[in-house]
Amino acid sequence: LTKEDWLAIAQEIETALSDEVIEEAVLNYPEPVFQKYGEETIAILKTRRNQLLEVANEYYELISGVVSIPGSNKREQFELEVLSEDEVSVKVFKLSGKGNLREQYFERTFTNGETEELRLYGMGDDDIFILKGSAENNMKIRVVGGSGQDVYDDSTLKKGWTRQVEIYDTKRGNTVTEGSNTDVNLYDKPENVHYDYSKDFKWNTVLAGFYFEYNGNDGIFLGGGPNIIRNGFRKQPASRHFARANVAPLTGASNVRYDGTWFQVFQEWDVKLESEFLFPKSYKNFFGFG
Repeated sequence: LTKEDWLAIAQEIETALSDEVIEEAVLNYPEPVFQKYGEETIAILKTRRNQLLEVANEYYELISGVVSIPGSNKREQFELEVLSEDEVSVKVFKLSGKGNLREQYFERTFTNGETEELRLYGMGDDDIFILKGSAENNMKIRVVGGSGQDVYDDSTLKKGWTRQVEIYDTKRGNTVTEGSNTDVNLYDKPENVHYDYSKDFKWNTVLAGFYFEYNGNDGIFLGGGPNIIRNGFRKQPASRHFARANVAPLTGASNVRYDGTWFQVFQEWDVKLESEFLFPKSYKNFFGFG
């Protein structure tokens, strides 16, 4: 569904849930239940109805950031075209056993303002992936072949040092025609290219982090801040960030610290960054070199 379709359905539901419909439904409560909860329930339902369009819009934006398009365990042809710097079109067709095009069963155009990343999954059997378009577009595209002997033809173009298209499949039996915009990742084990939504996607989280420390100069340090966990494609987590502000009640010393870790940035190598800002009244002991 497009965003317009999504909001149109939400509007239909909102219109159908008139005050009269809500009140009539709640009036069907048993009399003792209505006396205790009826008016409150009516008020809550009306408030939720009035917020339906806003919530539907927010939820659509939430689930449109990273979109997975899985195929089936039968043959399919995926056709992706970079239409412009803002739009990418995806179509999926069924294929006959001989590889002839049959009916189209999926079509959608994605926009950069809504979608950051597209993931195409061939899953089972022998699939064909055709990617084309010469427009500049920063939407990330991942293609996971799955089992079978798949064919890839990528003629997309993109300037710059980053590659837009990532292909994942096994080392044997596949045919890849790659361009300057393609990064091919081949594996020995078939399980590395299976579709597993629980491993491929996980929501980012923000947790409350607390800090406690003691030193001889300041006594007890107390503080805290956000602990941010960001997940990526088959990286859970992809990065972790902990920012905190701390204060020592005894001396008034305070500081701000940041710890950041990016996992598997260069193959199995992680990148870690630690920084600290000391305010007046803070101590930092120096014991010399060596």
